[in-house]
Amino acid sequence: MPKIDAQKKLENFIKNRRVVEMRDLFEVVQTNSRMTVFRRLSGVEYLCSYTHAGRYYTLFDIARFDSDGIWFYDDIGFSLNGSLKKTVTYLVDNGDGGKFHSDLQRQLRVRVHNVLLDLVRSKQIKRTKFEGQFLYLSSDKARSTKQIEQRDKLSKPLRRIPVFITESIVIEILAEVIRQSKRHPRADQVASALAIRGLPIAEKDVMTVFDHYDIEKKTPDSH
Repeated sequence: MPKIDAQKKLENFIKNRRVVEMRDLFEVVQTNSRMTVFRRLSGVEYLCSYTHAGRYYTLFDIARFDSDGIWFYDDIGFSLNGSLKKTVTYLVDNGDGGKFHSDLQRQLRVRVHNVLLDLVRSKQIKRTKFEGQFLYLSSDKARSTKQIEQRDKLSKPLRRIPVFITESIVIEILAEVIRQSKRHPRADQVASALAIRGLPIAEKDVMTVFDHYDIEKKTPDSH
């Protein structure tokens, strides 16, 4: 079979399955050689999962990434940035207020403690103690200074919010409000969008944050 035909067959197979494992690709290409499979994939825009030890594959145009470049198929995570280590680095660098371990673990749905330690040791990111927790920051000094300032700005008013609504939850709610700002977000819309992203936050908790930050509210029936 000509290479171009084998490549198209492989591409169509992944399109039909959406997410596949290497053993599936072995069957399609009729080989046990990973090198042969990767040669067939060389002309295809594919992604390797950052979860499950990189065991799963999909096509770039199948993934529907969120604003941070993350996409989940069931519990299988894919990232525009590739590996877990590169993804964590990107999220820390681009987090306005840096990232706590809990922020990253909730967003990525995998343990990231060892990855964070490796990145700190290799100086790709840095960390500082913030209110009893390690806050992970950009390795760029100017950027990390701004991140600490932003985190401090967010944290001060949080102390007046009920203790069961954690800082991480508040930040996720405020970030979603910003993402939806063009259409004047409602509390129910924010709660729904967060649930789709794997963050089931009750609408009443969103309303509490709206009240606290004096975010104008609109009821589902208003226009």
